[in-house]
Amino acid sequence: MFRRVDRLILGEIWQPFFFGLVSFSLLIISATMLKPALDFMIRFNLPPSLFMKMILLGLPQVITLSFPMAVLLGALLAIGRLSSDNEIVAMRAAGISLWRAAAPAFYFGLVIAGVTFLLNEIVVPPANSEIDRMKNNIYLRKTGALKQANLVIPFYDEGSLAFLLLADKLEGDKLAGVKFFHFGATDGHDWWIYAERGNWRENHWVFRDGSRYQVMEDGAVITSRFDVFDIEELSLTARQLSRKTKSSLEMNIAEMRSYIRGLKKEGLFIDARKNLVEYYFKFSTPFSCLFFVLIAFPLAISPARTTGGTGMGIALLIVLVYYVLMMLSIRLSQAGAIVPIVAGWIPNAVVAAAGIYLFRLKNR
Repeated sequence: MFRRVDRLILGEIWQPFFFGLVSFSLLIISATMLKPALDFMIRFNLPPSLFMKMILLGLPQVITLSFPMAVLLGALLAIGRLSSDNEIVAMRAAGISLWRAAAPAFYFGLVIAGVTFLLNEIVVPPANSEIDRMKNNIYLRKTGALKQANLVIPFYDEGSLAFLLLADKLEGDKLAGVKFFHFGATDGHDWWIYAERGNWRENHWVFRDGSRYQVMEDGAVITSRFDVFDIEELSLTARQLSRKTKSSLEMNIAEMRSYIRGLKKEGLFIDARKNLVEYYFKFSTPFSCLFFVLIAFPLAISPARTTGGTGMGIALLIVLVYYVLMMLSIRLSQAGAIVPIVAGWIPNAVVAAAGIYLFRLKNR
């Protein structure tokens, strides 16, 4: 009997899940990708093929964002149909608890969570990097100069973080708002530089109007001002820097962990805290699939059938609450009110608590 119930519920979930995946993906593309891509294409007079390539490269991230919502909608519609046909009542009359009836939906949510996690780790970062690379190349080809904001470029030596470059802006062969960190991976000495600007000179970068901070063996930090400081270690051209820069969406978990470790080592705890929240969301967000099933199952059990429109509305409302909680958690963590790991899991915890409460009410 249990196998028959499992097949019944899984069979009901698949169709609304794919309906939700397509619907939510189109909604996200329309809301976040379509207009910026069209504006970029029109501005630089690009062929439609490049526009389509940018959209296709953005699809992995869109799909990972749509997966949890599609699981939520699939569970709402599937269980809603079974409930309206009194099949949930029949299961309970046969001695099957709601928790056991929900087991295949939980397994389904767990599988989709795993797929989401793997896509975020393996596919999404290089796809996002390729989009940035394409845009930078087009901008360079059309204007003759590079332009990029918020550079984050780690440099590794045998697996250890050796240097880290942060800059507010790269324009042409010039950097603005520069932070350069030299870690002890190569010579055992840690130092870092804050500079107002930098420029490319022959085969390396020169930073201007800044301060250098040297960590001594006893832990003391010596500060010195400079007008000009040559960074021989930084021998990448502006174009090479543009290709190497990565945002959190272009880094996998290992890269983010190394980057955050470097920020902490140099005392940049505010920057580290901000990135730590995003780091923990890389774990928690995929597993929202599982917690969405937890709240969808009891919500869908009602005498009235949950239609596609009703299910979509409920799903959007739950997702809206989830992302409001996410934004609130980020703000609280950045303000130091809660630790990043707690902030990363608060939305899932709230959804899980609501789901467990509703399950207990329905299971009486």
